[in-house]
Amino acid sequence: MKLVKEAEKLVNKDRQAEYGSAHDNYGTAELLTETIEIVHSRTKDKPMSASKRGLWFMLFTKIARVVCGKPKRDSFVDMIGYIILIAREYGVKE
Repeated sequence: MKLVKEAEKLVNKDRQAEYGSAHDNYGTAELLTETIEIVHSRTKDKPMSASKRGLWFMLFTKIARVVCGKPKRDSFVDMIGYIILIAREYGVKE
Protein backbone atom coordinates (compact mmCIF):
# COMPACT_ATOMS: atom_id res chain seq x y z
CA MET A 1 0.00 0.00 0.00
CA LYS A 2 2.95 2.34 0.64
CA LEU A 3 3.95 2.09 -3.02
CA VAL A 4 0.42 2.97 -4.17
CA LYS A 5 0.24 6.02 -1.88
CA GLU A 6 3.66 7.19 -3.01
CA ALA A 7 2.67 6.84 -6.68
CA GLU A 8 -0.64 8.60 -6.10
CA LYS A 9 1.10 11.55 -4.41
CA LEU A 10 3.65 11.78 -7.19
CA VAL A 11 1.12 11.65 -10.03
CA ASN A 12 -1.82 13.53 -8.52
CA LYS A 13 -0.02 16.20 -6.51
CA ASP A 14 3.67 16.72 -7.24
CA ARG A 15 3.61 16.24 -11.01
CA GLN A 16 0.25 17.95 -11.45
CA ALA A 17 1.54 21.03 -9.62
CA GLU A 18 4.57 21.15 -11.93
CA TYR A 19 3.11 20.10 -15.29
CA GLY A 20 -0.63 20.68 -15.09
CA SER A 21 -3.26 17.97 -15.28
CA ALA A 22 -2.49 14.67 -16.96
CA HIS A 23 -5.79 15.01 -18.81
CA ASP A 24 -4.70 18.32 -20.38
CA ASN A 25 -1.19 17.07 -21.10
CA TYR A 26 -2.11 13.80 -22.74
CA GLY A 27 -5.13 15.28 -24.51
CA THR A 28 -2.91 17.96 -26.04
CA ALA A 29 -0.21 15.46 -26.96
CA GLU A 30 -2.73 13.12 -28.59
CA LEU A 31 -4.35 15.93 -30.59
CA LEU A 32 -0.96 17.05 -31.92
CA THR A 33 0.07 13.45 -32.67
CA GLU A 34 -3.15 12.78 -34.57
CA THR A 35 -2.57 15.92 -36.63
CA ILE A 36 1.00 14.91 -37.54
CA GLU A 37 -0.19 11.38 -38.31
CA ILE A 38 -2.83 12.68 -40.74
CA VAL A 39 -0.35 14.97 -42.49
CA HIS A 40 2.22 12.15 -42.66
CA SER A 41 -0.31 9.78 -44.23
CA ARG A 42 -1.33 12.36 -46.82
CA THR A 43 2.18 13.43 -47.80
CA LYS A 44 3.97 10.09 -47.54
CA ASP A 45 1.04 8.10 -48.95
CA LYS A 46 1.42 5.49 -46.20
CA PRO A 47 0.60 5.16 -42.50
CA MET A 48 3.06 6.33 -39.89
CA SER A 49 5.00 3.56 -38.13
CA ALA A 50 4.25 2.86 -34.47
CA SER A 51 7.77 3.90 -33.46
CA LYS A 52 7.46 7.27 -35.22
CA ARG A 53 4.03 7.83 -33.71
CA GLY A 54 5.31 6.97 -30.25
CA LEU A 55 8.24 9.36 -30.54
CA TRP A 56 6.04 12.19 -31.79
CA PHE A 57 3.64 11.54 -28.90
CA MET A 58 6.48 11.72 -26.37
CA LEU A 59 7.78 14.97 -27.89
CA PHE A 60 4.30 16.46 -27.80
CA THR A 61 3.86 15.31 -24.19
CA LYS A 62 6.94 17.33 -23.25
CA ILE A 63 5.63 20.33 -25.21
CA ALA A 64 2.25 20.03 -23.48
CA ARG A 65 3.95 19.99 -20.08
CA VAL A 66 5.61 23.31 -20.88
CA VAL A 67 2.39 24.83 -22.23
CA CYS A 68 0.11 23.49 -19.46
CA GLY A 69 2.49 23.77 -16.51
CA LYS A 70 5.70 25.41 -15.39
CA PRO A 71 8.47 25.41 -18.01
CA LYS A 72 11.43 23.41 -16.72
CA ARG A 73 14.89 22.91 -18.18
CA ASP A 74 14.44 19.15 -17.99
CA SER A 75 11.46 19.29 -20.36
CA PHE A 76 13.52 21.17 -22.95
CA VAL A 77 16.40 18.72 -22.65
CA ASP A 78 13.94 15.85 -23.15
CA MET A 79 12.44 17.61 -26.19
CA ILE A 80 15.86 17.87 -27.81
CA GLY A 81 16.44 14.18 -27.13
CA TYR A 82 13.12 13.22 -28.74
CA ILE A 83 13.83 15.44 -31.76
CA ILE A 84 17.14 13.60 -32.25
CA LEU A 85 15.36 10.23 -32.06
CA ILE A 86 12.68 11.39 -34.51
CA ALA A 87 15.36 12.59 -36.93
CA ARG A 88 17.01 9.16 -36.77
CA GLU A 89 13.66 7.49 -37.48
CA TYR A 90 13.43 9.57 -40.65
CA GLY A 91 16.98 8.62 -41.63
CA VAL A 92 18.66 11.92 -40.82
CA LYS A 93 22.33 11.48 -39.96
CA GLU A 94 24.02 13.54 -37.24
